[in-house]
Amino acid sequence: MLVIPSEEKREDGLVPANKCNAAVGVKAFFDMMHSGPHKVMLFGAACTQVTDPIAKASKHWRLTQLSYADTHPMFTSNSFPNFFRVVPSENAFNAPRVALLMHFNWTRVGTIYQNEPRYALAHNRLVSDLDKNKMEVVETQSFATEVTAALEKLKEKDVRIILGNFNEVWARRIFCEAYKFGMYGRKYQWVVMGTYAEEWWTLPGGGCAPSELAEALHGAILTDLLPLTTEEDYTVSGIVRMRKGINAKESCMYGIDKECLSETIDVERKKNVTYKVCKTVTEHRSMTADYMKTRMNRDSDMSDNESKCLRISIIHKSKT
Repeated sequence: MLVIPSEEKREDGLVPANKCNAAVGVKAFFDMMHSGPHKVMLFGAACTQVTDPIAKASKHWRLTQLSYADTHPMFTSNSFPNFFRVVPSENAFNAPRVALLMHFNWTRVGTIYQNEPRYALAHNRLVSDLDKNKMEVVETQSFATEVTAALEKLKEKDVRIILGNFNEVWARRIFCEAYKFGMYGRKYQWVVMGTYAEEWWTLPGGGCAPSELAEALHGAILTDLLPLTTEEDYTVSGIVRMRKGINAKESCMYGIDKECLSETIDVERKKNVTYKVCKTVTEHRSMTADYMKTRMNRDSDMSDNESKCLRISIIHKSKT
């Protein structure tokens, strides 16, 4: 097996880091293909700018390539027949979002997306899925360098359910502008593809204070990858279901799937629980302990469809 250098350098120094640089990654690929034993499979990469040229080149060697982190929707089975991955394409995030809209009968929506292939491709598929399900897309806005005009247009059309496809850098700017325009709270619902870093709203660069972003994010729904499987089978590591607990690397959100979304919200409302955007893992553990206990107790009764759902996260804040 041939391992494509990852973004991080191994401690033994045997595999150089490609730093998400296409030139470095391609050179390492050809160097490793030229030396050593016969290669039958590729493992990697995580960055699209490295995965793309190597996936295009590797097919000429008839090599199977397996990526562990690249979710770009461009890697289709037709265009890249030898390419496989253990994470879903960003197109796969559309199904749970559409199901969520249908569940709550949110049929009048607007969309905003970053004008780059990664987000535009997934957005175009999303609009198609919305049309198939007889939902009204009132307004569609894209952006490249600024978002003010796009949000103004959505507000002019009185769009209350907003679906977003953009990276976390632009997410901070967008929710900052949403805060300024008052596009948050009980009258608005944001549903965003949010495969972001931990506590991303606290990082600088958005133009607003973290507390203002937390206010704008109150109640926002973000779809993310399910970090752990819900299958009953033992894995190679031997880790079992009841050892899951709370993932310490997760941001201050809790994961729920589309089947138990409304059920969980109803349960928590009955408890009269107040939430906050927590700043530490300890707060996160305390805030979600009851929920995780309830969720684990019902895992044994999960259906196959439910177990395959992507995670949906809701950001809450405490009442002031």
